[in-house]
Amino acid sequence: MSYKNYEEFKLGVKENYPIKKVINLSDIDINLGDEGFGKINIDGCDLKLSRSAFQSLIKTLGVSHTFINKFAGIFGSEAKTHLINIIKGKLSVDKSRRVAIYVHPQTLSVVAVTDIDKPYISPEVYFNMVEGVVSDHKLDVSNMNISHDGNLSVSTLNRSNGWGFDIDGMKDEAFQTGVIVTAGPTEDIAIDPHILRLVCANGMVGPRRLEMGPRLESNSVSDIQKFMNETKKLAESSKQFQNVFVDQVKKMNTIHASYDELWKMRDSVTKYVTDIDDSRTDSVLNRFFPIKSVCKHYLDTKKLSLSNLTHRHWKNAKTHLTTWELLNSLTDVASNDYGMGISDNRKELLKRESGMFMFKKEFDTEFII
Repeated sequence: MSYKNYEEFKLGVKENYPIKKVINLSDIDINLGDEGFGKINIDGCDLKLSRSAFQSLIKTLGVSHTFINKFAGIFGSEAKTHLINIIKGKLSVDKSRRVAIYVHPQTLSVVAVTDIDKPYISPEVYFNMVEGVVSDHKLDVSNMNISHDGNLSVSTLNRSNGWGFDIDGMKDEAFQTGVIVTAGPTEDIAIDPHILRLVCANGMVGPRRLEMGPRLESNSVSDIQKFMNETKKLAESSKQFQNVFVDQVKKMNTIHASYDELWKMRDSVTKYVTDIDDSRTDSVLNRFFPIKSVCKHYLDTKKLSLSNLTHRHWKNAKTHLTTWELLNSLTDVASNDYGMGISDNRKELLKRESGMFMFKKEFDTEFII
């Protein structure tokens, strides 16, 4: 859910923030079943697993998601449950391995299963953190969200205190920066860079791997103190991010996106569309991610049918879009409503995906001569 009113958001969080329970791993009975993502039994009570709960469970058990899917495909879901319980048994043989279970207070489903040392804060502490950051750095709250699994995010912008910038040599480009404050069962407790492109009002979240904002590594006193000290230096980290961002934009503006990058980005959006068969949806997707026109171009000029080639070929097929233009297609769809039914939660995921794309190690056609 998303909210326009901050006080309404706080009330929504109070009603929907997951309840944390620490329990011995040996006391959990796992049944992945044939429907949904399975369930776990605690003290004789069956609790359904959400998608994120299943993913966090197997991550906590040290199992690859890809491996589990392949294993189930070969041996069936019953064998998958048996394998998971064997792994769980091995990890809890000494009866001392403990995990944190997060239960949604409304649906009573499990939304996450994590190691107990994953940092956790209450909604009250989270809002104190948000309000402190907003007050100290004169920020405006621009968006608030709590996901179905209880992850929180508040996006902010600084519109008047030197956090805005443009890029030399690029026409009609201007940006505003801020931060996004996150916390939750499967979310980092972190303050990451947030960029708003003023042209088309596109939003983007800086990728975690840059680590340009503070994040709470543990609940130890020293880590909490370090985190709080770093929150006072957000203006400095924002400026550092601006410099990295500007250099990357200039670079992306000279590199053509590959057909593979275009196809994958369109696919990322398509999976969140609620009515993929609507003709208006196809029109919007073709506008932002024109795979049909790119295929026609290769067929007309090179007599190549891209649909008959592999992703390895597609990585070497340049499109007419630069990687910067492709990025803005994604952030545009993630920031505005084009009638495709993409939820606010999914839009937040797309904004993060845009940050990951922008700062990927190298683009497909970057070194093609």
